Amino acid sequence: MRILIVSNFYPPHFLGGYELGCSAVARALEARGHQITVLTSCHGMDRPASEGNVHRWLYPVSLVDGRHSRTAYWPDLARLEVANQFAFDRIWHRHAPDVVYLWNLAKIPISLALRAESRGAVCYYVSDPWLAQWSEQGWYQDAWYRLITATPARIHVRIARQLARSAFAIARLTWTTDTLQLRHVQFCSAFLKDATLKAGRRVADGEVVYWGVDACRFTPAPAVREEDDDRRFRLLYVGQLVPHKGVHTAIEALRHLHAAGLRHVTLTIVGPSHGSGYETQLRDQVVSSRLEGSVRFAGAQSRDRLPAIYREHGILIFPSCWDEPFAITPLEAMASGLAVVGTMAGGSREIFEDEVNALIFPEEDSRASGDQVHRLVADPAFTAALGRRARSTILEHFTLEGMVDRIERRLAQLC
Repeated sequence: MRILIVSNFYPPHFLGGYELGCSAVARALEARGHQITVLTSCHGMDRPASEGNVHRWLYPVSLVDGRHSRTAYWPDLARLEVANQFAFDRIWHRHAPDVVYLWNLAKIPISLALRAESRGAVCYYVSDPWLAQWSEQGWYQDAWYRLITATPARIHVRIARQLARSAFAIARLTWTTDTLQLRHVQFCSAFLKDATLKAGRRVADGEVVYWGVDACRFTPAPAVREEDDDRRFRLLYVGQLVPHKGVHTAIEALRHLHAAGLRHVTLTIVGPSHGSGYETQLRDQVVSSRLEGSVRFAGAQSRDRLPAIYREHGILIFPSCWDEPFAITPLEAMASGLAVVGTMAGGSREIFEDEVNALIFPEEDSRASGDQVHRLVADPAFTAALGRRARSTILEHFTLEGMVDRIERRLAQLC
């Protein structure tokens, strides 16, 4: 199959797990003999460019506080619209895809999806709330979408104001419909599908295709005697340094553990901050809690380095305090044989089974989190058993191979 993948961001220039998963699926499909072309934005680069089969030609619309565009003037939006539609047309005519596989559409024009639906087979993989929240902070950020769906009177006023500078762009908007058909949608979790249905989207026929990880790449550390395995004293957090990920809860839990006499327990924090002030708050929290010698900020790490990082630790703490669509980090840790202590927010309840493959605590409850870690530190046999059952869960339900099998079958059906 000739598959065109469209995503707002794509590694190595990315924000989170959505884009990493997209890259993993693209590589896996390519390894199975399919011709993969990726169209993404020039986020993180000075100008549009191509790298092999990855074409970073799209221009994202930057947002201020999630609502207002920095390119607020219609002429600027018109130029972005023209450039992005030209990019899509260029890819389409050059590669003649059998199917277009759309991933994250946040910050790129909805017109690309509409254009794809008008031309052939289209499938979506949805792994964050952009589709469920389109009326709040998703598609209606797209100024052209608001223009096309406005009342005729408003359209005429806006066209009159900007006719001289944006008539060409408006002429380019040859859309056949003003809303997406969403005939073939895949969700990373049942939770996310339900949230999208509750938002009024027409996705009742959508299927749930869980994330999967490469269990041959993420493997447990070599076995040692349980009582000699001091990795259970080394806690690990992996993910973005943003408030809704709850890293502050992990640091506070470590403070409780030290107060209980477990001063040999440490915490490694791996992940980017994307320039937010949250990392500064976390570092201040470490200092005020007198944990400077026990908390290490490792920053963003390469994907190649992550398997070794997991194997160097014994417990993953997953303190997320928002409705996670379906996080990849716990899957990688479980495949690596770590014991996981986490919350059940959102799609995580489709992964974790308390006392079986993970230990659970309420969101932002640092004391309960610390108590669960204390149980693992005090009982090496239980910690090892929890890690073994966690890996078994991955092998049975959440492998990358199984995920790609389902995706490949669906795309083949559409073709």
